[in-house]
Amino acid sequence: MMTNKIALDFVIFDMIGTTVQDAKTGESVILESFKNAFNRHEIDVSYDEINRQRGKSKQIAIETIVKEMNLKSKVQNFIYHDFMNELQSRIIYFEEMLHATTVFQKLKTKEIKIGIGSGLPLHFMMQLMEHLSWNPDDFSYINSSDELPAGRPDPVMIFDAMDKLNYNDKNRILKIGDTVVDVLEGKNAEVLTAMVLSGTQKKENLSDMKPDFIWDSMKDLLNFI
Repeated sequence: MMTNKIALDFVIFDMIGTTVQDAKTGESVILESFKNAFNRHEIDVSYDEINRQRGKSKQIAIETIVKEMNLKSKVQNFIYHDFMNELQSRIIYFEEMLHATTVFQKLKTKEIKIGIGSGLPLHFMMQLMEHLSWNPDDFSYINSSDELPAGRPDPVMIFDAMDKLNYNDKNRILKIGDTVVDVLEGKNAEVLTAMVLSGTQKKENLSDMKPDFIWDSMKDLLNFI
């Protein structure tokens, strides 16, 4: 099948659900960790509600759920602390998404720079990269929404990457993610957007956001470069 090639300078990937698989045991580690953190405080939250918060800063995600459930705001800090402890204890269950290294290497041979952005805290991102044996020097940009003035879908992370890498042509920048928030972030930055179906969100919800591309996985990018 013939495809039109995309001229790119920079690709910024989401982490969990896009480049990193978090369901090695059959269940999403992120969703389970959220669920367990709320349960520790005798708060029952549905998987659907948690899933709607995917892609956001984890602190913002917890804050949003707490507000929607009319809970006392002070509980959110305790839930976040328990959530991070849950993640830390399960880091061994995260693994590289199939073909991720192949895609990164191909982009490098094409002199296309690579970025990784996430709603996870930066220190955990770095621990996760070490667990996956990823060399941070292979990426031109690594950041967390926790390190910036606003979280996704605000485009501040993409703009920060563009500024640091001195890129101005938005038509040569691609955001790839697996959540509605990822698409909105890219659209708000007015860059190209690609949705991958390797995460936990439903295809119909992602399709409604009208990304430029909808792919089964990040490997499909190789057909376009």
